[in-house]
Amino acid sequence: MKIPKEISDIIKTNLSNCTTNQLSLLEKYVELLIEWNSKINLISRNDLINIWTRHILHSISPLFLFKFKINSHAIDIGTGGGLPGLPIAILEPNIKITLLDSIRKKCSVVEDIYTKLGIKNISVVNKRAEDLAQDKAYSKSFDYVLARAVAPTVKLIEWSIPLLKNGVDFKSPLSEDKIVTPKSIVLWKGGDLTNEIEDAKNKFQPKNISIFPLQTEYFSNDINSDKKIILINL
Repeated sequence: MKIPKEISDIIKTNLSNCTTNQLSLLEKYVELLIEWNSKINLISRNDLINIWTRHILHSISPLFLFKFKINSHAIDIGTGGGLPGLPIAILEPNIKITLLDSIRKKCSVVEDIYTKLGIKNISVVNKRAEDLAQDKAYSKSFDYVLARAVAPTVKLIEWSIPLLKNGVDFKSPLSEDKIVTPKSIVLWKGGDLTNEIEDAKNKFQPKNISIFPLQTEYFSNDINSDKKIILINL
């Protein structure tokens, strides 16, 4: 599916290093996602008309706000059809991203998609997040955890702690060049998060929790007015 001009303009404006090839890969990814969605439910079929705004643009929106450390390793918990990890991997080829899902069929889908796209910085694991830390190959292996609309914040922190490497103790979750401090969790959330955030602070006492509302010129308020990026530094 051809990328709408307004979407490509938004991406190029916010990510000055984005290449024509990366935009083409995003187009191909959307085509494959729609094709697979007719066979297995990955996103709501009623929402396909909004795939570029509600799914692709939403998934890559953290890249408009901050950067991930070069050569870092992130894990996308509950990736489903590869969101948000695959679009981020396309735009950030120097970051390795592991796509995690407990459903074997969905893992097979994203394996097929990233193979057809020729993306080299992606791997796929078929396991439950709460079980992954028991595997020595993954325990304390990741710089970042990503999760888009998967579970309550407290539960996601609980799953993330045994997966994250020991981080660098910065005073802020973001360094001066807006690079996210390792040992951080990035969550895509909607709705009133007051109680969730308070529970997370009380139970885990993270170093910092930052909330970035996505009420900007590139999200229409009727669709994304309650969408937020939550950055948690442990």
